[in-house]
Amino acid sequence: MPFITESVRRLVGELGGTPLIGFAGAPFTVASYLVEGGPSKEHAKTKAMMFGAPDVWDALMRKIAGIAAAYLEVQVAAGASAVQLFDSWAGALTPRDYRDHVMPHSARVLERAGALGVPRIHFGVGTGSLLELMGEAGADVVGVDWRTPLEHAVPRVGDRAVQGNLDPTLVFAPAEVMTARAAEVIEAGRAARGHIFNLGHGVIPSTDPAALERLTEFVQSYPLGSRAAGRRRERGTGVRTLAGENGAWRRKPRTRSPSGCGRRPRSDCRCSPAGCSPEPPATRRSLVPGGCRSGGRSFWSSPAGTVGPCGCSGGTAPGCCRGR
Repeated sequence: MPFITESVRRLVGELGGTPLIGFAGAPFTVASYLVEGGPSKEHAKTKAMMFGAPDVWDALMRKIAGIAAAYLEVQVAAGASAVQLFDSWAGALTPRDYRDHVMPHSARVLERAGALGVPRIHFGVGTGSLLELMGEAGADVVGVDWRTPLEHAVPRVGDRAVQGNLDPTLVFAPAEVMTARAAEVIEAGRAARGHIFNLGHGVIPSTDPAALERLTEFVQSYPLGSRAAGRRRERGTGVRTLAGENGAWRRKPRTRSPSGCGRRPRSDCRCSPAGCSPEPPATRRSLVPGGCRSGGRSFWSSPAGTVGPCGCSGGTAPGCCRGR
């Protein structure tokens, strides 16, 4: 797929330090388009195959899963910093049917993506009843559409970050209404292990780009410690509560990886040869050679490790940092 490789490389070059998210349609959604011949409300033909011809369904889903995984691999090889598996029509399924007929195939895609060493986002539309399963399929981040409040979604995704979930129609509302609701989403996201602010689905074609600019500026300038302040350590227990950066977030005892990166419980900092990105907070802005930027604050690296106001220090590999 040389045209995909070239497109991603160009985008990465134009974006500079801003990460690019790779994208692929999930097996169920792609299968539905193939079987139905286009969008569908009932997905009757798709479900007829799924229930009535399980061998055919399994073969089709395996084929699509392989293609989706290869598609993501090509994008990451060309420079994408994360991947997202997008299941537009999974909300048409019951948890039982999703688990039995769809989840294994999405898991194959996410498993292969996991070998690439980048974060994996799994998003579906109308999937409030499937959030636990979508996380268990192999996601690092579970996308939540606007129908499910984050305060309800966060407890259901386990020890994972969430993405979402402002109603896309709110960009048509007065700016003060839009930003007030965005603030509610940000505050609800503090309860999660991490939070990527996003619309709760795609951008409506008639959206005014200026409204998106106002929303982006509001979110990027939102104070990280608006509702909580200070930092408290519980020495000797291996537990730390971060109040000012990510609401209340409890840390498991630190472990070491071969690269010297700490774990919280997975990682304090997203490590790569290019630099590090502190986690949390979920306001990661960019990953640049020799360092990273988060929430408008800069962090820097050296061959001996990194030191910065994020509290990262002393990594043993270039561009690697760990929590204090």
